Amino acid sequence: MSGELPPGWVEATVEDIKAPEPYSLAIGPFGSNLTVKDYVAAGVPLVFVRDIRRETYGSADTKYISEEKAFSLSQHYVNPGEVLVTKMGDPPGDVSIYPSDRPRAVITSDCIKIKPDESLISSNFLALALRSRSAQDQILERSKGVAQQKVSLERFRSVRVPLPPLPEQHRIVERIEALLAKGAKAKAALDTLPALLDRYRQSLLAAAFRGDLTADWRMANPASAMPISMVEALRREAWERGMAARGLNPSRRRYYPAESGQAVPPLSLPDDWQWVSADVLCWEITVGHVGPMKERYVPSGIPFLRSQNVKQNRVVYDDVKFIDKVFHGELQKSVLHPGDIVVVRTGYPGTAAVIPELHAVSNCADLVISRPTAAIDPEYLSQYINSPLARIQIEQEQVGVAQQHFNVGSMSCLMVPFPTLEEQRQIAIRLKMEFQRLDSIMKTALSAASQHTTLTQSILAKAFRGELVPQAPADGPASVLLDRIRAGRAMVNGAKKRSVRRS
Repeated sequence: MSGELPPGWVEATVEDIKAPEPYSLAIGPFGSNLTVKDYVAAGVPLVFVRDIRRETYGSADTKYISEEKAFSLSQHYVNPGEVLVTKMGDPPGDVSIYPSDRPRAVITSDCIKIKPDESLISSNFLALALRSRSAQDQILERSKGVAQQKVSLERFRSVRVPLPPLPEQHRIVERIEALLAKGAKAKAALDTLPALLDRYRQSLLAAAFRGDLTADWRMANPASAMPISMVEALRREAWERGMAARGLNPSRRRYYPAESGQAVPPLSLPDDWQWVSADVLCWEITVGHVGPMKERYVPSGIPFLRSQNVKQNRVVYDDVKFIDKVFHGELQKSVLHPGDIVVVRTGYPGTAAVIPELHAVSNCADLVISRPTAAIDPEYLSQYINSPLARIQIEQEQVGVAQQHFNVGSMSCLMVPFPTLEEQRQIAIRLKMEFQRLDSIMKTALSAASQHTTLTQSILAKAFRGELVPQAPADGPASVLLDRIRAGRAMVNGAKKRSVRRS
């Protein structure tokens, strides 16, 4: 420890504050003394490292040994109210108090138990002191190991903790526990936020594609959606341009008309909307390259997207692969352009995103590619594919989709709510703005949750500087009692040594 202690406080080691009786400071038995062969269905419970590491002591998988086996390991007993510390981990030093509602147990290897001298220090104060940054740093300094660090019992004995007068310890513990309870309550509330935001996001999408999100805009801008005949004309024109761009003669290439007669989802739309299949709204729906790729990747070149690069309404280029221009030229069917929509086929099937302007040209593997006509806004269509309304169609197999797979046929017959192009853009813009706001809330919540540990350490640091509760001169200095106990122990040890020499 460093820094000046408050008046009446003293610095003590773990060895100083342990109770005087034998095995008040002990580690678990070696593996040869306790193995899985000793486990029984009921008896004396065992304490494992995993029990101590949990925020609330214990786990659902309690193991037991017989009373006879426990008696042979009596030096490793832990009783309610005693302090437990992990001696191995990454890092070691997790701390817990053995609960008052548990029976006496036996600690296993890699656990340390401390029975404190109650005339000097309370278990609650000791546990908090050992959780402090100062004590944790000391434990880490005394640890050895590469794969997993471990602190020996002998090294742990010398870990130093602050020791205020006992009445002040009780006041500090009470104040810390009150503050930590408030922090835990706040963190619990933050932990529920992701699920709440996700539910709101889903309800927002449902409202958007029922027409509720833009009801005000629609009243101010009355219009009817484009006739299907015009949509089909745009589709054929886009198909011919696409074939020509690939160097194919559109007149010699068969034009595949859109499918019709798909089942309409049981959802009422505004009067000026209609249901249209994605096959009508996209001039081409195809699949990315399928085949071995390991030998085709190059350090840089044409971005080559895979399913892990496609998230809801965004393409992630953090782990993108590349192919060279020659191979890219061989994969004309899977070439991607800004405005194309890519949909994940397997893993998280149905996850869709629009290819952004970031890369003018890219390519892909094993993704469903949809190329929208001028009748449909790409962002609108992508958001719809990611919506619960589209998910219902997928899960109910209304579009012939197996739950773990999304294919060209799945996309082709997906029924899409079709308002005017202007309203589509309004919906896409409003959803994007609201999602950005939700993302901002989520980032703030995650930042606040990550500060929970920092806040806990700040509270402990303030407490062990003597700044959390007022001091009371009537408490008396802790040093007097500690010195008296040290002197008493020295006399006992001296008598033991003299007795040994006489014998």
